[in-house]
Amino acid sequence: MIPLTVRFIPNDGKTTAWPELDVKTKITPLPPEFVILDKGMVSGAPSVAIRLDHPDGSILIAQTSAKLFATVLRAIMSKYPELLD
Repeated sequence: MIPLTVRFIPNDGKTTAWPELDVKTKITPLPPEFVILDKGMVSGAPSVAIRLDHPDGSILIAQTSAKLFATVLRAIMSKYPELLD
Protein backbone atom coordinates (compact mmCIF):
# COMPACT_ATOMS: atom_id res chain seq x y z
CA MET A 1 0.00 0.00 0.00
CA ILE A 2 1.19 3.51 -0.79
CA PRO A 3 1.38 5.74 2.32
CA LEU A 4 -0.63 8.95 2.39
CA THR A 5 -0.07 11.95 4.64
CA VAL A 6 -2.50 14.86 4.66
CA ARG A 7 -1.98 17.80 6.99
CA PHE A 8 -3.79 21.10 7.09
CA ILE A 9 -1.37 23.86 8.11
CA PRO A 10 -2.77 27.01 9.73
CA ASN A 11 -1.60 30.35 8.40
CA ASP A 12 -0.55 31.56 11.84
CA GLY A 13 3.01 32.64 11.05
CA LYS A 14 4.42 29.96 13.37
CA THR A 15 3.51 26.61 11.88
CA THR A 16 5.42 25.39 8.84
CA ALA A 17 4.73 22.43 6.62
CA TRP A 18 8.29 21.11 6.75
CA PRO A 19 10.22 22.54 9.73
CA GLU A 20 13.36 20.62 8.74
CA LEU A 21 13.78 22.83 5.66
CA ASP A 22 15.80 26.02 5.95
CA VAL A 23 13.35 28.91 6.31
CA LYS A 24 15.47 30.87 3.83
CA THR A 25 14.92 28.27 1.13
CA LYS A 26 13.44 30.03 -1.86
CA ILE A 27 10.27 28.39 -3.08
CA THR A 28 9.63 28.89 -6.76
CA PRO A 29 6.04 28.12 -7.68
CA LEU A 30 6.06 25.78 -10.63
CA PRO A 31 3.07 24.71 -12.65
CA PRO A 32 2.69 20.98 -12.08
CA GLU A 33 1.59 18.64 -14.83
CA PHE A 34 -0.77 15.84 -13.85
CA VAL A 35 -1.11 12.66 -15.93
CA ILE A 36 -3.75 10.04 -15.23
CA LEU A 37 -2.36 6.62 -16.11
CA ASP A 38 -4.95 3.99 -16.96
CA LYS A 39 -3.87 0.75 -15.24
CA GLY A 40 -0.82 2.58 -13.83
CA MET A 41 -0.74 0.49 -10.67
CA VAL A 42 0.50 -3.10 -10.50
CA SER A 43 -3.05 -4.05 -9.50
CA GLY A 44 -4.37 -2.55 -12.74
CA ALA A 45 -5.95 0.43 -10.97
CA PRO A 46 -5.38 3.94 -12.36
CA SER A 47 -2.61 6.12 -11.00
CA VAL A 48 -1.68 9.80 -11.05
CA ALA A 49 1.78 11.01 -12.03
CA ILE A 50 2.82 14.56 -11.11
CA ARG A 51 5.70 16.27 -12.94
CA LEU A 52 7.55 19.37 -11.73
CA ASP A 53 10.19 20.99 -13.94
CA HIS A 54 12.69 22.88 -11.76
CA PRO A 55 14.28 26.07 -13.10
CA ASP A 56 17.72 24.40 -12.85
CA GLY A 57 16.61 21.87 -15.45
CA SER A 58 15.98 18.96 -13.11
CA ILE A 59 12.66 17.15 -13.28
CA LEU A 60 10.76 15.55 -10.42
CA ILE A 61 8.08 12.96 -11.10
CA ALA A 62 6.00 11.49 -8.29
CA GLN A 63 3.30 8.88 -8.69
CA THR A 64 0.47 7.75 -6.46
CA SER A 65 -2.72 5.81 -6.88
CA ALA A 66 -5.72 7.67 -8.27
CA LYS A 67 -7.65 6.43 -5.22
CA LEU A 68 -5.24 8.14 -2.81
CA PHE A 69 -5.15 11.28 -4.93
CA ALA A 70 -8.96 11.39 -4.88
CA THR A 71 -8.86 10.92 -1.08
CA VAL A 72 -6.72 14.06 -0.77
CA LEU A 73 -9.15 15.97 -2.97
CA ARG A 74 -12.07 14.80 -0.82
CA ALA A 75 -10.22 15.93 2.32
CA ILE A 76 -9.73 19.39 0.81
CA MET A 77 -13.37 19.63 -0.17
CA SER A 78 -14.45 18.50 3.31
CA LYS A 79 -12.33 21.21 4.93
CA TYR A 80 -13.28 23.91 2.39
CA PRO A 81 -16.73 23.00 1.00
CA GLU A 82 -17.17 26.46 -0.59
CA LEU A 83 -13.87 26.22 -2.48
CA LEU A 84 -15.39 25.77 -5.93
CA ASP A 85 -18.29 28.20 -5.42
